[in-house]
Amino acid sequence: MSPALVQAIQRHARHVTSQYVFCNAEGNPYDNITKSLKAAAARAGIEDGVRLHQLRHCFLSYSQMQGVDPRTAQKWAGHGSLATTLKYLHVSPDHEKAAISRLNYETPRKSSGDVAASS
Repeated sequence: MSPALVQAIQRHARHVTSQYVFCNAEGNPYDNITKSLKAAAARAGIEDGVRLHQLRHCFLSYSQMQGVDPRTAQKWAGHGSLATTLKYLHVSPDHEKAAISRLNYETPRKSSGDVAASS
């Protein structure tokens, strides 16, 4: 785990006697993620809600935009095929613009000491 993730988990309120990091008030693991996602989406003002599958797409896409290679993302997702993982990877317009701006279209200039230039 990254140091930032460790800190976030340490800040997360826990049920003292539970072995689970994310649990209900009784210390039991959540058994209905759909209900939890719906409530979280409502708190965030997302009217259409959020589905678990969307979170997989987001996680893999953001991983790619942070420089995680597709093979590692494939392993994390548990995909047997890289082609499946590539279907999950989406690039934001800002990320795409930044990538394009890094390309250098200038033609290298030949120096006077260059062999091709002196012949």
